Amino acid sequence: MIPKKLLQGRYERIAIEIVGQTGVDINLSVMFSHKSSLMQFVAGLGRTKADYIIRRIQNRSEVILDRIELFSQKYVGKIVYINCAGFLRISSGVEQIRELLDQTRIHPDSYNLTYKICRDSCDDINLKTQVLSKEL
Repeated sequence: MIPKKLLQGRYERIAIEIVGQTGVDINLSVMFSHKSSLMQFVAGLGRTKADYIIRRIQNRSEVILDRIELFSQKYVGKIVYINCAGFLRISSGVEQIRELLDQTRIHPDSYNLTYKICRDSCDDINLKTQVLSKEL
């Protein structure tokens, strides 16, 4: 028989891995209590910080509009923000998305690079299209 503490530790490790791969929609976590338990498995949070964030947002009776709001509204400090931002999604409950990349696993520190890659690839596609159309 596997000791309960060891089994619980394994379950927590699996939850952390899955949350790390999929992320957690913070607004869904605030709206639905059964989803809020996932927040504790976000890198840099843990149960205490996750509960604090959820309670503060619920008390405000609003949704989070973008990831940077977590830091600018002092839900978390700078180091915690850096650790958790890429694992939190902002999509549910938001009428107009402020930042499209907030719905992805891309960390806010990499947004500028991401947009540059997209622009460069569009430029490459446009250039290839122009070359091909001239060859025809």
